[in-house]
Amino acid sequence: MLLAPETIDDFNKICPFMNASAPVCCSDDQVAIMLHNFNTIDSVFGTDSPMCAVDMKKMWCEYTCNPRKTDFVLGTGYKQIPMDDGQLQNFTKVSFAIDEGTSCTLF
Repeated sequence: MLLAPETIDDFNKICPFMNASAPVCCSDDQVAIMLHNFNTIDSVFGTDSPMCAVDMKKMWCEYTCNPRKTDFVLGTGYKQIPMDDGQLQNFTKVSFAIDEGTSCTLF
């Protein structure tokens, strides 16, 4: 899917290594949520560990928006979890594969 023109600037801020004008596998809403959540990552890592924040953001950009995510994300099932209000919340179980170099960088 192509992002809306008004979303491209935000996408370029959070995922500058990806091509915002090419089809991506995330929506405008997901970009807005990531922008908000990435601010939280920055507040946690702050100036103490900026590279950790960059690596984590890159992983989330790839996981959420990479159009070839089927190469490294595999859906393995579903699970329903009861919430405090008695409602059931649906979750998708996934297996997420990353190469050795990325895992060493992240962890």
